[in-house]
Amino acid sequence: MIRWDPSIGLAGIITALSFVAAAIGLWFTGHQIRQSTKMRRGQFLLDATERYFSDTEVRKLYYDIDYGEFSIEFNAAGEPSTFTRHQSAPQRFIGSAEERHLDSLLYTLDCIGRIVEIGVFDRREAQLFAFQANRVFHNSHVAEILRWLDKERERFGGEVPTHSAGRALAGQAPARSA
Repeated sequence: MIRWDPSIGLAGIITALSFVAAAIGLWFTGHQIRQSTKMRRGQFLLDATERYFSDTEVRKLYYDIDYGEFSIEFNAAGEPSTFTRHQSAPQRFIGSAEERHLDSLLYTLDCIGRIVEIGVFDRREAQLFAFQANRVFHNSHVAEILRWLDKERERFGGEVPTHSAGRALAGQAPARSA
């Protein structure tokens, strides 16, 4: 038969102190993990921002898109044929530096959108990029390119809609008031 002994001996005190020490150690470890996670997220955000802003030609294209200084014309078959920047003479789009810069911009925003989807960035952290994604993905010429890319992906394979995570990121930008 088991009997309760209300007296506390040295072994009981040592056991209780061990539990308290273990609880304090567990709390401290959890606190350190949270702090480390914050630091890693901050560094990741800084790295992503640095990478996004480091390509000056892509940034110039972003500003031209944002300010309505970039347009793409499509041929009768619905394929992109020429582009203009700053009201320049039309130039061939396929194979151009502008095509590569636009691809880079779209893929970068899509990658950032995927980072948000997997939870590395939360919505607040993504707002820096969401505004810019909104400006790019809602530009009429970029939207036309995306429709064309969707058709190409349907024909040849790949994710449809194209750059879906970037599009979702664009949808997270706060609505603009008129």
